[in-house]
Amino acid sequence: MDRTHHSEPVDCHICGKTLKSNYNLREHIKSVHELKQYACGICNKAFAFANRLKKHLKVHSDERPFECHLCPDDDPDTEDNSRMQKHYKSEADLRNHIREILIFEDTFRTFTQVNALVLTVEQFSLGSFI
Repeated sequence: MDRTHHSEPVDCHICGKTLKSNYNLREHIKSVHELKQYACGICNKAFAFANRLKKHLKVHSDERPFECHLCPDDDPDTEDNSRMQKHYKSEADLRNHIREILIFEDTFRTFTQVNALVLTVEQFSLGSFI
């Protein structure tokens, strides 16, 4: 007996968006189409769910709980604020930072490989390998 719950995709009767399940449809309707009852007291941005407001409030604080473990540790003796540059307010900010690092590294690696190939071709054409 299979106890896994599978549901067919369902369409939102308001906007036509297709969602994976009835649960996702209920969440979609509440967060997109219904009145949002949880408002930020600082910027008035409203949310359908209390936990999303709680998460949003961190934007207005100095709290930076998400640390990038790809960035090297700074010298603890420095007085500047550079150590906090590897800390981010949200997971999305940290993901974007990591994505930028990986894109840069991939571009640099490709650039280095292309330069090595160009040098090899130049050396070969100049007879350096003979």
